[in-house]
Amino acid sequence: MKGKRVLFAAAGIAILLCSGCAQDEGKSSSATTVPESFLKEVFTTDFEKRYTEFQKDNDTEKYYDTFSDCASEACIEAMSGDRMPLKYDKKAEENSAKAKVLEVKCEVDEDGEGEFEVLLGYEKDEDKKEKATGQITVIEEDGKEKVDSFFLSNIVEVK
Repeated sequence: MKGKRVLFAAAGIAILLCSGCAQDEGKSSSATTVPESFLKEVFTTDFEKRYTEFQKDNDTEKYYDTFSDCASEACIEAMSGDRMPLKYDKKAEENSAKAKVLEVKCEVDEDGEGEFEVLLGYEKDEDKKEKATGQITVIEEDGKEKVDSFFLSNIVEVK
């Protein structure tokens, strides 16, 4: 009888551990979804017409508010200070060049730190491809996962 209790207890613990693992797996997959969404927004020129709208009233706060679903306040402040990606949207407009994200690879560990790789293509020149790489940090803010910082290892020129 005592052996059966131990067996049932062990089975119960195994089930709890497995369900905990499944929850962690779900967490890590959603952690990569937020950075991927953020990177697509950053690297796609005039994403959802953000630069077109900006040109109407030159409201930089409104321009950077478009990132509020996937970026922390600190990240948005840093982007605004560096004029990233506003300066790239402006340059793309001046050069009639539209960059679009072809592929995003992003791995974030359980501490919210990771690396990314973004493959870019251009409307004008379909053969031209560029790769942006860097580091990214994800935190929880207001109950949501958000990108807190990102650093480009290489500079991609919009031509």
